Amino acid sequence: PEPSGAKSICRSVEFGVPATGIVKQGRRHWTPLVNGSRFTWITADAFNALKLTPTDISGEPGMDNKARLERLVDHLTQDYISRNRAAQGLRAVLEETGVGLKPVVDHITIRTKRIDSRAEEFVQLGYTYSDTLEYGDWFAKVYRVPGFPALFVDQAYEDARGATSVIPGWVEKFGDQTLHHVAILVEDIERAIYRLQQQGVKFAGSIVGEKGGVLRQIFSVPEQVNGAPFSVLELTERHAGYQGFSPPQADALMQSTVKI
Repeated sequence: PEPSGAKSICRSVEFGVPATGIVKQGRRHWTPLVNGSRFTWITADAFNALKLTPTDISGEPGMDNKARLERLVDHLTQDYISRNRAAQGLRAVLEETGVGLKPVVDHITIRTKRIDSRAEEFVQLGYTYSDTLEYGDWFAKVYRVPGFPALFVDQAYEDARGATSVIPGWVEKFGDQTLHHVAILVEDIERAIYRLQQQGVKFAGSIVGEKGGVLRQIFSVPEQVNGAPFSVLELTERHAGYQGFSPPQADALMQSTVKI
C-alpha cells in the first residue's frame, strides 16, 4: 500500500479505469465477491473534490462513431461504478449470472451548467434530441440512439428560477465529466430493493410512481465526498413499453437526495 497522503491512481480491478485522488491510510478496502474473488475500492470521502477531465474517445484509426460512442459510454459507466458501492454490489450479483450490468442500464444522467454544450459530443457520435422536461428550478433534455441507454442531461434554469437548484453547486464541486447516476431496469422494484438492502445498500425516500403504473423509480442514498452528496444508483421499473420520464417523479427523486 502507498504511504499515508500519497498521490495514487485508484483502479477498478475489473475495468482498469483510473481516477486520481489523495489516498489516506486506512481508507483502502477489499470487498469479497460471492465467487470468492475480490475487488478494491477507496471510500468516496477519501477523494478530494474530484473533477474528471474529458474522455479521450479518439480510439484506433478507422474506428467508427458507434465504436467511439460505446467507448465513451462504457468509460463513463465504469468510472461511475468504480466510485459507487451500491452499483458495485449490484454488478457483482449480475456478473455471477453472466449477465453483467451493461445490458440492464436504462439511462445515464449528467449534471451540467450548459446542456447543449455538454451533449454535443454525444450528438456528434449518434445521439439525437428526444424530449425536454421542465421542473421547478431545473430542466433536462433527453437524447436517444438505438442500442445505447437513454442520455438524461440536466441543469438549473439560468434565470432567477434556478436560484434554489442544487445542480450548479454539484457541478462546481464535481464537474460535468462524470455521471450523477445510472438507472438500472428491474422487473420487481420492491424485490430489488430488498435484495440490495441485504447487501447494505440504503435508499433515499420511498418509491415514486404508483404500483401497477408504467414507471416506478427510487434512488439510493448518495455516496458522500467530503461531506457532499455525490453519485446515486437508481432502480427503474417500466411497463407497457413506456420509455419516457415523468417530470413529477423525477423532481421527487431529486428532492429525495437533497434531504439526506
